[in-house]
Amino acid sequence: MAEKDLERAFGKEKGEESSLVNTMFTMGMFIIALAILVPVLTTRAVQAYQGKIISVVLSASAVLKSLNLINVYNTPWVTANFINDGPNLVEIAINYPDNKFTIGAGESAVVDRQGAAERIAIIFYQCPVGTASVRVTGEY
Repeated sequence: MAEKDLERAFGKEKGEESSLVNTMFTMGMFIIALAILVPVLTTRAVQAYQGKIISVVLSASAVLKSLNLINVYNTPWVTANFINDGPNLVEIAINYPDNKFTIGAGESAVVDRQGAAERIAIIFYQCPVGTASVRVTGEY
């Protein structure tokens, strides 16, 4: 008699799955969904445009230097406006030191990562010859 009561309590009387198994399955799926969504939502919150502007001056030389925006400002930038005040040309790379572009003395360049999957997290800079002063205005 007790066996029939247990089967009835766990939904096995008519061949149905146990409600305990269904609950455990649902909870497992919920935990998996949270494990997937939390990092995505956190990343989007960190990268959301806040409308703030930061200006910095970089002193470039023959040594490759970097400015890690995450460490310094706690957020990646959406856009960066570079103005090379010279006296020499400067090489700039965004996030990866091997992907450089050159800005001549007295020239400027804009990097816009709006809508991109990856924002501006690190700025690498170097002068092939001599030195240069580079003004950078970033928005995040």
